[in-house]
Amino acid sequence: MANWRARGGWWVVGQFVLLGLVALLPRRGPRWSRPLVWGARLVALPALGVGGWLVARAPDALGTNLTPFPRPQSTATLVSEGIYAEVRATRSTVVSCCWPLAGRC
Repeated sequence: MANWRARGGWWVVGQFVLLGLVALLPRRGPRWSRPLVWGARLVALPALGVGGWLVARAPDALGTNLTPFPRPQSTATLVSEGIYAEVRATRSTVVSCCWPLAGRC
């Protein structure tokens, strides 16, 4: 348990709790017009596709370094090849790019 806490286990739990709460919150603000919704979908769907590709490539690139925790394993090595030559935090990139449109589409 101490290792789990030291590597950031509570950050992982907090992240899932916050994402769950945001997903359950009602939509606020004015309703979007139909053309605006379709325009957002045209942007969001390719963004989600690219995001899915990024998330799918991460385990291949990281190999045994893959971990859900913010702090890496003590035996981990820095990966700077493959998708990690371009993007450092694949899951965070996907969420920050796609989340604003997801609630409106």
